[in-house]
Amino acid sequence: LTSNGLSGSLPDDIIILSSSLSNLALDDNSLSGSIPNEIGQLTLLSNLSLSRNRITGRIPAYISTLVNLVFLDLSQNSLSSTIPTEIGILSGLQSIQLGRNELVGSIPPEIGRLTYLQEMDLQKNELSYAIPTEIGHLSTLERLHLQENKLLGPLPFEISSLSGLQIMDLSRNYVFGEIPKSLWQTGSLPKLQYFDLSYNLLTGSLPNDFGISWQGLRTLRIGGRNFLQGTIPQAVLSSTLLEELDVSSNFFTGTISDKISRLLNLNTLDLSSNNLHGKLPEDLYDLKMLQSLDVSGNKLEGGLSSSIG
Repeated sequence: LTSNGLSGSLPDDIIILSSSLSNLALDDNSLSGSIPNEIGQLTLLSNLSLSRNRITGRIPAYISTLVNLVFLDLSQNSLSSTIPTEIGILSGLQSIQLGRNELVGSIPPEIGRLTYLQEMDLQKNELSYAIPTEIGHLSTLERLHLQENKLLGPLPFEISSLSGLQIMDLSRNYVFGEIPKSLWQTGSLPKLQYFDLSYNLLTGSLPNDFGISWQGLRTLRIGGRNFLQGTIPQAVLSSTLLEELDVSSNFFTGTISDKISRLLNLNTLDLSSNNLHGKLPEDLYDLKMLQSLDVSGNKLEGGLSSSIG
């Protein structure tokens, strides 16, 4: 019943639909009101999708009775409760999408019990406190979206255990401290393609081997309001598949290495608002895919030719 212009509240007698129902997709309608507790009686549901509606209130703890649930999508509503700890009972869950709501409180550590989870999307809520270390138990996780919340604390080194992780977006939070070395040691996160920690409160220097194990990396964003210093790591300039590199608004020093010419797939390069000095390398002209370049707010010499990119 997706995109059918349905309105009104979900009825308390939703159980009348059939206790043998396995797929309930009501997304992209105009449904309002709260999620009735009675939805927990549809115990054979494997797919529950109520996204892109106007649903308010809490996520009922009774959702834990949906033990056959594989796909849960409540995104793009106006849910304003905490995430119930009972969510950890749904051991077969492969995708949980709760993004673009008004959820508050912490990410419950019980979420670490969802060992078949491939996607967790909690973006654009009001979630706070630290990212639970139990996230390292999600051995099958491929996509992690926690951006635009109020998450506070250090980045858990347990994330390095997520060997299948491809996308990690924690941008626009209050993650502070250093990026754990365990995240880029040889063998860590070997499938990572997208890494975004921009607009946090990160500190420390990045060693030259930062990102050395991320050979499939296509997007690296560590710019924004961070406080990273030192030189731009050489290993990053060996990521030949890299398409976007953003280290803006930090305290990086040194010159721009000639090795940047190795990034033949690069289309966006933002080095602005750092303390870089010296001349722009001539090798920048070899980056034929480059569409956007920002080196403003540094101490660089010389200018750019209009033929770059």
